[in-house]
Amino acid sequence: MTRETAASPTAVGTTQAPEILHFPTPLLVATIGQCLRRYPYEACGLLLGRRSETGIYVRQAIPCRNELPPSEQQEAFAIDPLQLLAAEQMETAGGDSLVGIYHSHCDAAAAPSESDLATARLWPNLLWLIVAIEADAASDYASWWPGNGGLRRLPMTQPAGPSMLLSAVS
Repeated sequence: MTRETAASPTAVGTTQAPEILHFPTPLLVATIGQCLRRYPYEACGLLLGRRSETGIYVRQAIPCRNELPPSEQQEAFAIDPLQLLAAEQMETAGGDSLVGIYHSHCDAAAAPSESDLATARLWPNLLWLIVAIEADAASDYASWWPGNGGLRRLPMTQPAGPSMLLSAVS
């Protein structure tokens, strides 16, 4: 999953979009922290939780190893298929289900790239959390949902404002 310039919307999926993402602040801080520790390489991981009629509730963030060669990790990530399988097995065992994928963009915006759009086509029922890391500091984060117009920004509950949250982990 390489990163080019931010992508313009194109059709990705047709799944009913949730209205909001509920991501507990301590879990979001830990996820952003993991992205910071991986800089200048892209971090990646899986988001587990529950879906409701109106939203997605993230309850776990599982860091994954970026499986690409180090020379490619500054602009791309790949998650081990065995980790994806394990997350799917949790779902069938009655645990939280796989609800999303997160990754960081090093020295780039928290907006989907062309590669992100292409990969989202393979996972039309998963949200995307993108964390922007610039010069060793978290600068932004955003959640995205595949839909008819590409990846559209999904609002998040924000118990702490974005600037306060980002300063807490930087």
